[in-house]
Amino acid sequence: VFVQWILVFILTIHLFPVNNLRTAYMDLISGRAMAYHKEMNARYEWIDLHKGEDVVLQPLKVMPKSLFMTDIEPGHPEDWKNLCTSDYFYLQSLNLTKPTE
Repeated sequence: VFVQWILVFILTIHLFPVNNLRTAYMDLISGRAMAYHKEMNARYEWIDLHKGEDVVLQPLKVMPKSLFMTDIEPGHPEDWKNLCTSDYFYLQSLNLTKPTE
């Protein structure tokens, strides 16, 4: 019965026009939100272990469609997102490896 209700819920979502609520539900149902959450928690743990140092992070593999932001800039430690994020976490600098690495 539970599976039937889930299927009805998913079908109901597909009947509505594309909007923010549908996008958020699809991120939850597809698992993108959970994968993003796990990646960000791993990043926060890594950053916490390296406070005051130069930190280089791996790019995010999953970015939910419901988020209207981008990741920090790879190869540009002087970018404002990298500078603000490194200041927030008390890092000397923050950078992202290029996606091809």
